[in-house]
Amino acid sequence: MLYSKKRRNKIIVILEPSFDILINQNNSVMLILLARADIPQNPFIVYDRKKTLALFRDKREIIKLTEIPKKVLKVLKSTDEISITEMNEQSEPIRQYSARIIYDSQLQKKLKKEKKVLY
Repeated sequence: MLYSKKRRNKIIVILEPSFDILINQNNSVMLILLARADIPQNPFIVYDRKKTLALFRDKREIIKLTEIPKKVLKVLKSTDEISITEMNEQSEPIRQYSARIIYDSQLQKKLKKEKKVLY
C-alpha cells in the first residue's frame, strides 16, 4: 500500500475511467472529472511526462488518469498549473479549483509497486 509520509494512513489510488481534458487558445488546461463527496485539500498533480497523471486530491486520495492525448501532453510540458472541474452525474459543475503540477519520471513505478510517495 501507499502511505503518506506524516500520518502513515493508507492512500487510496483510484483509476479514473472517464474524464475530459480541454485546452483553450492560451494553452490553459482544464481537467473535468466526476465529483467526489469530499472537498479537495491542497490538491496537486504529478505527471510522468509520458502518459499518466495522478491527481492528489488530499493526503489519502489519488486519482490516476491514463492514456492522456499527445496534444495535452505537449501543452503540459510548458505549464505549471491545471484547472479542475468536478461534475455531478447530471454534468453540472460541483466545484472548481486549481492544482500545481509536479514532474516525476518515476510516477508509474511508484503507483505500480506501491512504494512510498513523498510529495
